[in-house]
Amino acid sequence: MNGQIRKEKFLTNQKRRIVMNWLSSLAVTVVAVVVTITLTQSIPKATFNQVEVYGHDIFYSVVVEDPNSKIISGTLHLTISNQLETRRIPLILGEQNGTVPLLQGAKEYVLSITCNYGYGEGVLTSQSIRTESTYGGRIIGWQPYFPQEPTPMSYEETAFSQQETDQIAIQMVYSDPYQELEAVWLSYVYYQKGEYPEGDTPPLDALYTDYSLVSSPDDCIVGGLWDGSIRFYTTLWGRTTENEEVVLDTFIFTTPRKIYASLYPSYIGPTSLHLSLYMEGESDVDLEVILKQGDKTLQTKTFYPADFLEMYSSIEVLFTGLKTGETYQVILMAHYLEEGVLTSQTLLEEDVTLPPPYTLTLQPLPGEGVMQFEVNLEDPNQVVSDLYYYVYQIVDGQEMYITGAEFVLMENSPHVYQGEIQVAWDNNLAYSITIYGTITTTNGDVYTWIEIIHLNY
Repeated sequence: MNGQIRKEKFLTNQKRRIVMNWLSSLAVTVVAVVVTITLTQSIPKATFNQVEVYGHDIFYSVVVEDPNSKIISGTLHLTISNQLETRRIPLILGEQNGTVPLLQGAKEYVLSITCNYGYGEGVLTSQSIRTESTYGGRIIGWQPYFPQEPTPMSYEETAFSQQETDQIAIQMVYSDPYQELEAVWLSYVYYQKGEYPEGDTPPLDALYTDYSLVSSPDDCIVGGLWDGSIRFYTTLWGRTTENEEVVLDTFIFTTPRKIYASLYPSYIGPTSLHLSLYMEGESDVDLEVILKQGDKTLQTKTFYPADFLEMYSSIEVLFTGLKTGETYQVILMAHYLEEGVLTSQTLLEEDVTLPPPYTLTLQPLPGEGVMQFEVNLEDPNQVVSDLYYYVYQIVDGQEMYITGAEFVLMENSPHVYQGEIQVAWDNNLAYSITIYGTITTTNGDVYTWIEIIHLNY
């Protein structure tokens, strides 16, 4: 991974995480004077959640609220200024994190959130900072690491399932504007759950692994972590030109518990969404399926371990009364106790766009020893393709597969398709037939192996 890629990846990650909890040994002095403009409830409000100076970079977290939509579009900015320079960074409403790189050292800057809400440009809030720094380093955090960008695959294989990896990336930055450091490296050691050191401190004989930073920012990739709840103890070190080793930062973190659950679309219709929910081997985890549209939560459904009566069994999650052609967000969350603390973990988030209307019907035509089905499909938007039928015999309430195959419909009139299915049939027995197909939604998403219709006879 070259330096430019690391830098771009770092800046992207910085939008999600703000530098927190500086070590007292970190050689950065920040003097901050906060000047807050008190506003009435009817006008916009802004807050600096956090401002940190590191080297000649500023990391910030801001929140801007404008409940009455008074801010004129394009006028909301973060302004960074002193007597020598001024920078303006566009902002959006809500919470936003970011970095301002390559500022001058030992200079005073004023950070202001400015906008025009009908009375000319005004300052919503401001904060002054002054940096007096030499060198420093920071372990920014960590995130799951995928060696390559996920390769698009058919939804038959990957729909709504968690993307698995056994690797994490520990993210680090350092600043050394006066070349006072000869080397910077990360030392880490980790333990499985049940093997955590007492007192949260690794023993003196702990076997640390070292990783030398070649640039800033940099990532240390650690693999072989298929289990969850792994606790890491990390230290960022520097060695000065006087051969003194100094601690730049320390960071302790625990990877989330591994929960094996998945959510697959079984039916995607013009006004409804049916999902199959699976969970394996978890006796103390509650699952919550949330349906949202934008920032609005439409429906939530909660399931408990007792709901999964048999191994590998699924639960049907039904969302109805939806709108054709619109996009919804499906979120699967897990809730459980971790060391006595109620913990929530987001397992997956997926967008689903519903298809335009279509209608498929089956007309049974009984015969001697056979059953013939006349299939009719009205599909003006060409939503349905690649049709298969599966026939099951029902014995003691359980479905046993009998036969199945792909079949083709012929266009009988514009957007109306017809065909036939013929299977061996004993009229004294109970059967079911299911038609599966590929669904193409309004925005072009393709879902394979979707149930179109299911009937019992």
